Amino acid sequence: MSHTIRLTSGEVTGTGPPLDLAGLRREMEESGLDDDLADELVQIFVADAPVRMEALEAACNDGDPVAIRSAAHPFKSAATTVHAHRLAALLLEIETAGGDGNAARASDLLPETRREHEAVLAQCSSPPRPDRLAGGHSTHASRGAA
Repeated sequence: MSHTIRLTSGEVTGTGPPLDLAGLRREMEESGLDDDLADELVQIFVADAPVRMEALEAACNDGDPVAIRSAAHPFKSAATTVHAHRLAALLLEIETAGGDGNAARASDLLPETRREHEAVLAQCSSPPRPDRLAGGHSTHASRGAA
């Protein structure tokens, strides 16, 4: 499944699942790494993401552009690592807004970012489906996301 993320006038659009697990596994395989590492990375992301989202929301609520950028940057990096492409694109927009001193713009993006964050977590808590894992990669038992 292809992923198209466009940043147009601050609007983020995309296709594909919230988290491209098949793409992450493919990347692990192409790098010569065990694709089980993908599951471990997702588990770490799922454990850390709620705390990162809270920190981002607090920074936006405080209207502090420096704190917004500081909260968005590592969250964006983590989302990029696990192939949560749309979430990563939204976080890039927020990070950029913080870097530009535009706390209002960052705050405007927060509800959509929260929804995408929740969609990623919901996907991670769902049992794997063959259409999500297309591409001939092995499927692994779901490793519940506490």
